[in-house]
Amino acid sequence: MTIAIISRQISHYHMARFRASALALSDLVVVATANEGAFSELLAKDSGAFPTKRLFANQQEYERAIANGRIIDAVQGALSEIDARTVVIAGWAAAESFAAIRWARSRAVPIVVMSDSQAFDAPRSRLREMLKARFVSMCDAAFVAGPTHRDYIVKLGMPLERVRLGYDVVDNAYFASEADLARSEEKKIRSECGLPARYVLASARFVRKKNIVGLIEAYNIASSREEQRPPDLVILGGGEQVDLIRDKILQLRLDHRIHLFGYREYRDLPKFYGLADAFVHVPFVEQWGLVVNEAMASGIPSIVSCSSGAGLALIEHGKNGFLASPHDKQNIAEMLSRTFALSPAERIAIGASARSTIARWGPDRFAEGLKSSVAAANAAPRKGRLHFWDRILLEKMARKVINTVA
Repeated sequence: MTIAIISRQISHYHMARFRASALALSDLVVVATANEGAFSELLAKDSGAFPTKRLFANQQEYERAIANGRIIDAVQGALSEIDARTVVIAGWAAAESFAAIRWARSRAVPIVVMSDSQAFDAPRSRLREMLKARFVSMCDAAFVAGPTHRDYIVKLGMPLERVRLGYDVVDNAYFASEADLARSEEKKIRSECGLPARYVLASARFVRKKNIVGLIEAYNIASSREEQRPPDLVILGGGEQVDLIRDKILQLRLDHRIHLFGYREYRDLPKFYGLADAFVHVPFVEQWGLVVNEAMASGIPSIVSCSSGAGLALIEHGKNGFLASPHDKQNIAEMLSRTFALSPAERIAIGASARSTIARWGPDRFAEGLKSSVAAANAAPRKGRLHFWDRILLEKMARKVINTVA
């Protein structure tokens, strides 16, 4: 029974998930559409661990195919060629998802929708929510990230008994082993990477919702309270707010304490996590936040926004990390101060607890959740053919380039 997963690209995150799933589901095929993402550093170069069918060479070709409608024929042709008996789509914000729904429903093929959207991720309009509910009604089961994501898709109409958790995971073993290796070669790695003797790490795109400016202001508050020099702040990433962020650092005269390292290759990330005192991620809103998984697998304490899916699902405040309000700079500063004050033994204990927690949210969890959601979809009552207006709606949506997720 061929199971087709539709994915826009195959990143290192996808690679870990799909590799584990291929062991649990022997007839898994990944259909990759764009094969290019916003961050080339995160794209996996090889997908030989599972069968893959690639449709377009890059983002530009992919968007042209959406505009001229060719993506519909490409996706449906691929699904017919591999004779898919279950289709797994990545949410309702991709042209390929709509094309796949139309193909599957015309053949009574079960559909699993994967999602990490939450009710409070973005302003909600009645029309958009009605459209999403309509798309969800066309699917047979759901595979979502955590409890808040489950609540949202149930609100959109998916029966609770057909929802499974564990969608947002990373390669825990990779981050754990490589972070430990960096710690064993601490002096060498610090010198090679130009890292300060002590630092708190952040990693995010430089866009407003990630709240990097707010983090810098909170760091300024926390560091000003310290009698001795606190850990520096190392920030990985880049994006549209880079000039604003640089100006804020200079304005606060923190250029000797805050270091911008840009985007780093996937192979380098565990070094930055492994040698950090702690990790901080305080976006205003975040569907999940895979960087939190990475930090926890690396065995360090994390300060995480209480508006992020990962924070709500993974962080036990004071035990394996700390929750902070992204809209309250004083609260973020207080959590930073708490991490500054941790003794080496306390940091190790919290990091160990973080690893213990995230061990339950790894690629095997993804594979189990996917397998169970496929079974739930196949056990669900078969849906009839699409109504005429549903077919029109799906075709119209399959011709739209959608770059927002909510």
